[in-house]
Amino acid sequence: MLAQQSNNTWVLQVRAALTAFDYVVEDQYGKNAYNTPEEFRQLVLQHVRKNITIHCDNADVAVFKEGRVSLGHETNVTFLITGIAENTKSLNISNTSFSKLPHNQSALMVLKEGYTKKQFILSNDNGHTANLEVGEAEFNLVEASIGKTILPSVSLLFIALALGALSYFFINKKESTLSLIA
Repeated sequence: MLAQQSNNTWVLQVRAALTAFDYVVEDQYGKNAYNTPEEFRQLVLQHVRKNITIHCDNADVAVFKEGRVSLGHETNVTFLITGIAENTKSLNISNTSFSKLPHNQSALMVLKEGYTKKQFILSNDNGHTANLEVGEAEFNLVEASIGKTILPSVSLLFIALALGALSYFFINKKESTLSLIA
């Protein structure tokens, strides 16, 4: 969840099971990377900071400050975020923190006063990324067109070419068989 607190100040909160954070920390830093809960918290902060990006208007990168981890069955990671201007027109938010977990997906909510609350799903299908356009009073998902229009067209073209090649092969084979009989 990314929530605006005041002009240019936002809070990012990532919530997941403690076992999920344990898995990604072990995967990223090794089995014996920490000895105390405080060392674990620091590794969680590093991992999340490395795997979440927030771009504003396709260029500026939001800055992560004051990270905090609250350990528990549901572990919460929060950061103070600066660098998102009040007049931002688009946000590109990526969270690959848990991308190595099988069948993972996460929910993203961007909360701003006066804006409609919407939830966006980050998964393998979209590269754990949401491209959002800032509308009048809502954030709108900008669909990536490559996977939805070009890929099916290329697949259909490939199938048509394969069927054409098979038809040509069978017609020529039939004609050569007929000429041998005659």
